[in-house]
Amino acid sequence: MASPPKVRNLNSLVTEIGSSVRPQIDLINSDIAANDAAGAAQIAGLGARKDTAFKQIEQTAQDKGMFFGGFSSDEQANYTAGTYLPALAQLQQTIAQTRSGLLGKKADINTGVFDKAFATRQGDIGSMNDWNKMNQQQQFQAREARLDRDFRTRESSKDRSAAAANAARSGSGANPTEVLDADRRAIASELSQVTGSDGFVSPRSYSTMRNQWTSAGYDAKTFDSYFKSFRNPYAEDKQNGRARSLKDYRINP
Repeated sequence: MASPPKVRNLNSLVTEIGSSVRPQIDLINSDIAANDAAGAAQIAGLGARKDTAFKQIEQTAQDKGMFFGGFSSDEQANYTAGTYLPALAQLQQTIAQTRSGLLGKKADINTGVFDKAFATRQGDIGSMNDWNKMNQQQQFQAREARLDRDFRTRESSKDRSAAAANAARSGSGANPTEVLDADRRAIASELSQVTGSDGFVSPRSYSTMRNQWTSAGYDAKTFDSYFKSFRNPYAEDKQNGRARSLKDYRINP
């Protein structure tokens, strides 16, 4: 039997797909660093112009003999409020907007990577589900073929008598062997509908169908001989407190 398809880890897919956009991310990170450096330089330039303006104001005050008359302080305050601070605020806003735009591009790329990784993993899960369905169908068909081969050799006299009685009660005039075969196929169909991905039914489901079989007058032993491949021995032993090491069963729990 072919191996089941692999469902890849989401984080591994993000890393794998993310490597393809690494040059774009690196370029954006470089632009962010360049924007920060340019912004810092421009802010420093504004500070230098402010220092130059302050010196000119002080020189003008000295030239006019007003250095100790409060002229310098007033003019410096006016320059700070009217020129330096508005220019600084506008510059900081421009720097922040540029940085925000670059971070937005980076976030969009990372979101695209995650979305693609998630979609890829969902595809893996879909393939796994399809494989499980196909595997279950193949197991069911194999069981049906085996049941058909063994049907006549395993039926007991009790089953034949019960089938004859059921045929008589139905009043259909059906052949008892056909009645037994139909009942067996009905049980197999119901068991297959509650079979898990491991190929087994729960102990409760198995017991319920076994009781249904015996209530129709059939032999419990032949039920087990027909349908034992549906039983999960690990689950039954675990339920009854008799479970051994899982590796002893060579099945999935």
